[in-house]
Amino acid sequence: MTGENYKDYVDKYLFEPYKISSAEITPIEKDKNITKGFNNKLVDDKPDFLVGGVVITTTDLLKFLNQLHSYTIISQKSYTS
Repeated sequence: MTGENYKDYVDKYLFEPYKISSAEITPIEKDKNITKGFNNKLVDDKPDFLVGGVVITTTDLLKFLNQLHSYTIISQKSYTS
């Protein structure tokens, strides 16, 4: 929707504003040393969803959780819906 890739969007609108400096999106689909998923016909899964994860320190995870539970990242209405 924004034209930005997922990693850049998360960095810009989530990690940077809340000073989460250790977090890194890991694009597993580009890593040759990570196993890939496949379906019941042994065909590789399509990469049409986020394939990867986030590496983050405990300190930055707590920053994220504090912001999440104080309804700063998303509204209370969105959080409880």
